[in-house]
Amino acid sequence: MHCPACGAPLHRRPVAGVELDRCDACNGFWFDDGEMARLLPALSSAANVPDLDARIIFEKPARSHVNPQRKCPKCAVVMANYNYCYDSNILLDRCPECRGIWMDGGELAAVAQYVKGNPRLDRLASAIADHVGASESRKMAGTDMRIRMGQVMLTPGASTPIMLLALVLDFIRRWDRD
Repeated sequence: MHCPACGAPLHRRPVAGVELDRCDACNGFWFDDGEMARLLPALSSAANVPDLDARIIFEKPARSHVNPQRKCPKCAVVMANYNYCYDSNILLDRCPECRGIWMDGGELAAVAQYVKGNPRLDRLASAIADHVGASESRKMAGTDMRIRMGQVMLTPGASTPIMLLALVLDFIRRWDRD
């Protein structure tokens, strides 16, 4: 097989116990159907993978252009681009025929970071969930409550999704200042 990005030959290499096809020229990886699912548990627990930078999720994808002409190295069908996990901003190529996945150089590291997550963001999500739960309890008890976040004024009649959105937007504004 040959690299869909640069045309160099792909060579089998072990990565965390899974044999993958790797391009030594551009450092891309080919995953046959199911190989990525076998590799993800190792990626999420790898100690040498840095925590996810949350700003990556809110920025534009790293790839400045989408190449619709990349062909699957296994079956030569034109691959489709997709955003890994829908919101990661990591654009991968997937073959609609054999369901293999191509990752350009650096994308495996980005996926590893995304899968591992960020303990700081996990704590924030937990705090938001606790706050929303407490807010719902106060609302159920009939306590008058107002939260001011930026320009949004929330009252007891506000729905939980709106409250959660306001909290997340406030976090993003604060994160950008850090």
